[in-house]
Amino acid sequence: MKDRKTHLQSLRFWSRSMALAAGCLSVGLGGGLPPPAPAAPSLTESQVKALCLFNFAKYVEWPTNSFSNANSPLLLVLQGDGAFTAAVQSSFKDKIVNGRTIAIQVIHSGEVIPPCHILFVRSAENKRAPDILKRVNGLPVLTVGEEPPFSDAGGMISFVVRSGKVRFDINAAAARKAGLRISSNLLQLADTVSDKPR
Repeated sequence: MKDRKTHLQSLRFWSRSMALAAGCLSVGLGGGLPPPAPAAPSLTESQVKALCLFNFAKYVEWPTNSFSNANSPLLLVLQGDGAFTAAVQSSFKDKIVNGRTIAIQVIHSGEVIPPCHILFVRSAENKRAPDILKRVNGLPVLTVGEEPPFSDAGGMISFVVRSGKVRFDINAAAARKAGLRISSNLLQLADTVSDKPR
């Protein structure tokens, strides 16, 4: 009972955070929503996506054998420097996800993708997305990217901006194929969920 209560509290907190982030971003993009209260700072698109990425990690379950041991960190690989990378490093700093610390590695276009649990692919790399995704095909790696071309190429979670708000689509079939289990709570928050292999 206690575990269920804690889970529900965590989900409510995340839902509120997502709503706040989306609302602030909508204002920033001219969505016409009223401004947030003075105590709630505006978030950039990069900060909203970083917040989402952190929460994706909390609601995805990796196979036990994808970690060397119980103390192994969750490995996140980001492609390229920039505002998003800085926002992720700030959002993930000193955080624990499901009992694991988080290690972040930044790589650049064309570099070898190191072993990891989450791979973020920038929209600038969408033309190369099919090749990038082939490199982690069959591995328990959560692939996250931006815009429809990434999900069309078989990416698992793709950020999209709709009506001035950052949203995301999920390819559940691709996640299952990689041995990942996405929480039903996260699936319910997605704009669209595809259950067909691509």
